[in-house]
Amino acid sequence: MRILMMTDATENPDSGAAGTEYQTANALRELGHEVDAIWANRLPRRLSHGNLHYLLELPITYRARMLERLQAQRYDVVHVSQPHGYLAAHAAKRLPNRPVFVHRSHGFEPRIKAVLAGWRQLQPRTSLLRAAASHAMASLLDINNRAIVRYADGHLVSAQLCATYLHQCCGVQRARIAVVPQAPPSAFQDIPPPRFDESRLDRILYVGQLAFFKAPMVLAEAFELVLAQRPQARLTWVCAAPQQRQAAVSAVAMKNRFLASAAHDMRQPVLALSLYADWLRNEPELVLELAPKIVRATHAVNALFDSMFDLARIDSGQVRLHVERVDMSELLHDLELQYRPVAESRGLDFRVHACEGSFLTDPIRVRRMIGNLLANAIKYTTEGGVLLAARQTRDGLRVEVWDTGIGIAPEHLRDVFLEFYKVADHAGTSDGFGLGLAIVARLSHVLGHPVSVRSRLGRGSVFRVALHDADEAVAQARVSASGG
Repeated sequence: MRILMMTDATENPDSGAAGTEYQTANALRELGHEVDAIWANRLPRRLSHGNLHYLLELPITYRARMLERLQAQRYDVVHVSQPHGYLAAHAAKRLPNRPVFVHRSHGFEPRIKAVLAGWRQLQPRTSLLRAAASHAMASLLDINNRAIVRYADGHLVSAQLCATYLHQCCGVQRARIAVVPQAPPSAFQDIPPPRFDESRLDRILYVGQLAFFKAPMVLAEAFELVLAQRPQARLTWVCAAPQQRQAAVSAVAMKNRFLASAAHDMRQPVLALSLYADWLRNEPELVLELAPKIVRATHAVNALFDSMFDLARIDSGQVRLHVERVDMSELLHDLELQYRPVAESRGLDFRVHACEGSFLTDPIRVRRMIGNLLANAIKYTTEGGVLLAARQTRDGLRVEVWDTGIGIAPEHLRDVFLEFYKVADHAGTSDGFGLGLAIVARLSHVLGHPVSVRSRLGRGSVFRVALHDADEAVAQARVSASGG
């Protein structure tokens, strides 16, 4: 086949999108195809402003260059990078011997925009004029994206997530979508890989601007995917001073939301205590009826305070750890004694699958971690049961908590480890504070016991805790680092 490739990037094998196109062209040539590549130096440019060039000038340039080449040479395929080739795709459809038009995406913007709306709280505030200009640019980009979906014959995307989005949200047939990941630069491929273990996934460093275009947002989504499986992970984003100030403002706002949520959750049981006290003062004969309600309200307030103090002690670096060897069978037996009665009082089965083995950890904190997972499993399960299992894997011991409960939708998985996060309209959330999994995430990070979760809505969930041997000095250093 004879293929025309056009991309508004320099011919650089060690650049991101350009490197991918460069290696794609070479791979096609090695397969015996004839490839004519047009790079940025052969695409005329009059507008110096990047976004205006991409959204207004480049679509016209792509179309003009394609028609010019098709008049001189017949091509079987036209391959154009990014959605700005939509005018070329439209023109190609109207040709008598039209080529197959392929759109190459390096991260489909509408999907990234939809997934990462929450990250925009970190965006620095801008003037009204700049905000209006940004809105206009976003509208133009949306036109580009919708048009390329409509007119292109096929799409090459960098990730399966983009392929799924194009199929499910844009109506593109699966047969018209192929996934070709971004190609790493040759220089990167030549570097011997460093020694790597799972703990390195918990510490991610990114140096670059806090901006809402593709590269930083792809990084943000990648971090959210890591966080969904490893809630103890931490991302350090180094950016310019004004953006650091904005991030600090956002951190203060997050703390204010934390306090507001705590006040909201505390208000109901405290108000109930006040009402019960008034009733007792006016009608002492109701003491037998009101006493159990007073006890429940008091327990609710105490539970909230206990959870908040646990978080505060971890975050302020005031937790003293005592690492010792813990027997797995004894740990599961203790947890069974505590939680079996709770499960059975709700009509649920409670099963335990133990295995032999021991590991180094802080016994009090690891019981709190797994206990919180069991409490959540019981709370959100109305029928069926809960399984507490220990397994010996290639990487060491692992504890799993399975339930047949309501499950968690994929869009909520990355948020369930946040403080006071409760899925709206979820049965069981009204009597919880949304702190249990936040404590699990903190202790997971401190002890070096990674937590992962898988769930199916309406079918249930499984939380897994990898019980690697904890190092007391390292764990205590993590506690100190939490306190700043």
